[in-house]
Amino acid sequence: MAITGTFVVPTPKVASGSASPWVGFDGDTCGNAILLTGVDFTVTYGKVSYNVTMSLTSTYALYEENAERITENYEEGSSLVTLTSSGTMEFTGASAGLVAGGTLGPSTADTINIERNFKVLISVTLGSPTVTVKYIGS
Repeated sequence: MAITGTFVVPTPKVASGSASPWVGFDGDTCGNAILLTGVDFTVTYGKVSYNVTMSLTSTYALYEENAERITENYEEGSSLVTLTSSGTMEFTGASAGLVAGGTLGPSTADTINIERNFKVLISVTLGSPTVTVKYIGS
Protein backbone atom coordinates (compact mmCIF):
# COMPACT_ATOMS: atom_id res chain seq x y z
CA MET A 1 0.00 0.00 0.00
CA ALA A 2 1.25 3.48 -0.83
CA ILE A 3 -0.35 6.54 0.73
CA THR A 4 0.23 10.05 -0.60
CA GLY A 5 -1.09 13.50 0.16
CA THR A 6 -0.10 17.09 0.79
CA PHE A 7 -1.01 19.59 3.47
CA VAL A 8 0.05 23.13 4.23
CA VAL A 9 1.29 23.67 7.76
CA PRO A 10 -1.27 25.99 9.37
CA THR A 11 -0.51 29.56 10.38
CA PRO A 12 -2.32 30.09 13.70
CA LYS A 13 -4.03 33.45 14.13
CA VAL A 14 -4.11 33.67 17.91
CA ALA A 15 -1.99 35.53 20.48
CA SER A 16 -1.09 32.34 22.36
CA GLY A 17 -1.86 28.62 22.45
CA SER A 18 -0.81 25.26 21.03
CA ALA A 19 -2.02 22.38 18.85
CA SER A 20 -0.71 19.30 17.11
CA PRO A 21 -2.11 18.52 13.64
CA TRP A 22 -0.87 15.19 12.28
CA VAL A 23 -1.65 12.23 10.07
CA GLY A 24 -1.43 8.63 11.22
CA PHE A 25 -1.68 5.13 9.86
CA ASP A 26 -3.36 2.21 11.66
CA GLY A 27 -4.10 4.17 14.85
CA ASP A 28 -7.86 3.75 14.73
CA THR A 29 -8.11 -0.04 14.62
CA CYS A 30 -4.66 -1.56 15.12
CA GLY A 31 -3.43 -2.08 18.67
CA ASN A 32 0.07 -3.27 17.70
CA ALA A 33 1.43 -0.59 15.37
CA ILE A 34 0.88 3.07 14.50
CA LEU A 35 2.84 5.55 12.41
CA LEU A 36 2.30 9.27 13.14
CA THR A 37 3.77 12.32 11.49
CA GLY A 38 2.89 16.00 11.79
CA VAL A 39 3.77 19.23 13.56
CA ASP A 40 3.36 20.66 17.03
CA PHE A 41 2.97 24.43 17.13
CA THR A 42 3.02 26.92 19.96
CA VAL A 43 2.09 30.59 19.75
CA THR A 44 3.54 32.87 22.40
CA TYR A 45 2.72 36.60 22.22
CA GLY A 46 1.93 36.20 18.50
CA LYS A 47 5.19 34.40 17.62
CA VAL A 48 4.76 30.86 16.21
CA SER A 49 7.24 28.04 16.76
CA TYR A 50 6.96 24.64 15.09
CA ASN A 51 8.31 21.19 15.87
CA VAL A 52 8.07 18.42 13.27
CA THR A 53 7.07 15.08 14.83
CA MET A 54 7.23 11.46 13.69
CA SER A 55 6.62 8.32 15.69
CA LEU A 56 6.42 4.59 14.94
CA THR A 57 5.10 2.88 18.07
CA SER A 58 5.97 -0.69 17.17
CA THR A 59 8.49 -2.89 15.45
CA TYR A 60 5.58 -4.79 13.88
CA ALA A 61 4.69 -4.11 10.27
CA LEU A 62 1.82 -1.70 9.77
CA TYR A 63 -1.50 -3.42 9.11
CA GLU A 64 -2.37 -0.79 6.49
CA GLU A 65 -6.04 -0.81 7.52
CA ASN A 66 -6.69 2.91 7.91
CA ALA A 67 -5.31 6.42 7.82
CA GLU A 68 -6.39 9.29 10.01
CA ARG A 69 -5.92 13.04 10.24
CA ILE A 70 -6.08 14.49 13.72
CA THR A 71 -5.68 17.81 15.49
CA GLU A 72 -5.18 17.52 19.21
CA ASN A 73 -3.41 19.08 22.13
CA TYR A 74 -0.01 17.55 22.90
CA GLU A 75 1.75 16.79 26.15
CA GLU A 76 4.41 19.12 27.53
CA GLY A 77 6.06 17.83 30.67
CA SER A 78 3.35 15.88 32.47
CA SER A 79 0.30 17.85 31.32
CA LEU A 80 -1.57 18.66 28.12
CA VAL A 81 -1.18 22.08 26.53
CA THR A 82 -4.32 24.16 25.96
CA LEU A 83 -5.76 23.38 22.50
CA THR A 84 -5.98 26.45 20.32
CA SER A 85 -7.33 27.19 16.89
CA SER A 86 -5.52 25.61 13.98
CA GLY A 87 -7.86 27.40 11.57
CA THR A 88 -8.88 25.45 8.50
CA MET A 89 -6.53 22.82 7.10
CA GLU A 90 -7.02 21.32 3.67
CA PHE A 91 -5.37 18.07 2.62
CA THR A 92 -5.17 17.80 -1.16
CA GLY A 93 -4.26 14.93 -3.43
CA ALA A 94 -5.12 12.41 -0.71
CA SER A 95 -5.20 8.81 -1.93
CA ALA A 96 -4.18 5.29 -0.98
CA GLY A 97 -2.76 2.84 -3.50
CA LEU A 98 -4.43 -0.56 -3.25
CA VAL A 99 -2.51 -3.83 -3.26
CA ALA A 100 -4.84 -5.15 -5.99
CA GLY A 101 -4.17 -2.01 -8.05
CA GLY A 102 -5.93 1.30 -8.39
CA THR A 103 -6.37 3.96 -5.71
CA LEU A 104 -8.90 4.91 -3.08
CA GLY A 105 -9.72 8.54 -2.23
CA PRO A 106 -11.15 9.96 0.99
CA SER A 107 -14.71 10.61 -0.24
CA THR A 108 -16.13 7.45 1.37
CA ALA A 109 -14.06 7.55 4.57
CA ASP A 110 -15.49 7.63 8.08
CA THR A 111 -15.19 10.95 9.90
CA ILE A 112 -15.05 11.74 13.58
CA ASN A 113 -15.68 15.34 14.64
CA ILE A 114 -14.10 16.51 17.90
CA GLU A 115 -16.82 17.51 20.37
CA ARG A 116 -16.98 18.82 23.93
CA ASN A 117 -20.28 18.92 25.82
CA PHE A 118 -22.13 18.06 22.58
CA LYS A 119 -20.64 21.06 20.74
CA VAL A 120 -18.48 20.42 17.65
CA LEU A 121 -15.01 21.96 18.07
CA ILE A 122 -13.36 20.52 14.96
CA SER A 123 -15.32 19.38 11.90
CA VAL A 124 -14.25 17.26 8.95
CA THR A 125 -15.56 17.53 5.38
CA LEU A 126 -14.70 14.92 2.76
CA GLY A 127 -14.23 15.46 -0.94
CA SER A 128 -12.23 13.67 -3.56
CA PRO A 129 -9.29 14.01 -3.31
CA THR A 130 -9.59 16.70 -0.61
CA VAL A 131 -10.18 16.54 3.14
CA THR A 132 -10.99 19.80 4.96
CA VAL A 133 -10.59 20.05 8.73
CA LYS A 134 -12.00 23.19 10.32
CA TYR A 135 -11.47 24.41 13.87
CA ILE A 136 -14.79 25.93 14.97
CA GLY A 137 -13.94 26.85 18.55
CA SER A 138 -14.52 26.07 22.17
